[in-house]
Amino acid sequence: MGTDATKRYVSDVLELMGLKGNRKKELRVSEIEVRAIGEELEGRARDHHSKNWESLAQNLVEEKQPKGILTESPWTFVSATMPEFLTRAAFYYNKLVVDDPLDYSLPQTATSIGSRNLIAKKLNVLCSLEPWIAEGFVELAPYYHHFTSVSKAVQHWADADKEDSEWQKQAFSLASADFLEYIKASINQEGVDMLGKGDAALTARAVLSGGASKEIAQAYLLGSATDTLPITDSQKMWRLLQLWISRRLAAESAGGRVTDAFVRELKAGRAWLALDAKELVVLDKLEPAKILEIRNSSEYSFQDFRNDLGKAVEEIRGTGMEDEAAYREAAYQAWGKVRESADEIRKERPKLERRLAVDGVATVSGAALSLGLAPVAPGYALTTAMATAVGPGRDFVKSILDRQATKKSSGYFLLKLEEAESST
Repeated sequence: MGTDATKRYVSDVLELMGLKGNRKKELRVSEIEVRAIGEELEGRARDHHSKNWESLAQNLVEEKQPKGILTESPWTFVSATMPEFLTRAAFYYNKLVVDDPLDYSLPQTATSIGSRNLIAKKLNVLCSLEPWIAEGFVELAPYYHHFTSVSKAVQHWADADKEDSEWQKQAFSLASADFLEYIKASINQEGVDMLGKGDAALTARAVLSGGASKEIAQAYLLGSATDTLPITDSQKMWRLLQLWISRRLAAESAGGRVTDAFVRELKAGRAWLALDAKELVVLDKLEPAKILEIRNSSEYSFQDFRNDLGKAVEEIRGTGMEDEAAYREAAYQAWGKVRESADEIRKERPKLERRLAVDGVATVSGAALSLGLAPVAPGYALTTAMATAVGPGRDFVKSILDRQATKKSSGYFLLKLEEAESST
């Protein structure tokens, strides 16, 4: 129910703003209209989440395959990197939870130009996410301020980060010159005086470090409530995420907040996103529906790869995430097994196809009938036939089961990718 409601909500918003089917339309509104539009979009977001978040969160808990929750606010994505990140994430995770870009009030300290730019960015992100929302991969989460307990915990950790000089140093190192200029241009003098004591550079530092702290804390807490792992689009943010976990949660790890399984899965996700294997380039050419089709049809195969990846990242000692090369190397170790498995399948596939062609469906049907197995469940018939049949019937059943085993090999999903590439 939650997923379908999200699809309708996003579709209605894009239609309201004239962006459905015209995603590159420029937002042209006056300074007077910009606040009214912001309030309308925010109201729609809050109404949607108040009705549907509880059921959606429950669905996420019940989904046992890996799920990710984005640490950054979605509009901080660099537009050039978003498509690649989404395709890679969609192939590894069954769900990606992203903050609803509309579920934020426009800052009172924002200029009119800043407010208009922010609304445009929010809508642009929503347009980019819409194809993935339509396929049920991306889910939108409400702003954490709607949850009192989460809001208090986020503020508690943000206060600790504010006093942590190492955190401040690392958070500010994430800023590009363009991003700092954007912050300075988007905040009025009242905001500069309040946040930066009259200094625009200090204002930018406060916005960046405080914002990163709250974003990571929110992702961690909502992720804990929905059994979802924090992930990020940025190498720098991976390092900041791990710094935050080590400094803010270290004292609480004895209470079970940071388990070995949590760290292992977190590392595995990072290693996957660090992998730049040439075979994955095809993902960028495929539509969301096709990517999810390949992943779903290769579920057992991909799980085998995830297990190998988890074992590889266990060789990375401690919880440090500063060495990007170490994660890429771990990913390549697991990917090497995928390639080897795919090679084995390529060698065996012709034999399987020939056996299937020679034995034929009629053979196994006759074997099942002769054993008195019809009409029963096909799986039971095949298993029993294999146990008792002789000759061609037994060979055919064995070839069917061999094909099923092939689908569980880690190289199977790579072959499915290659097939998709040849058809593009």
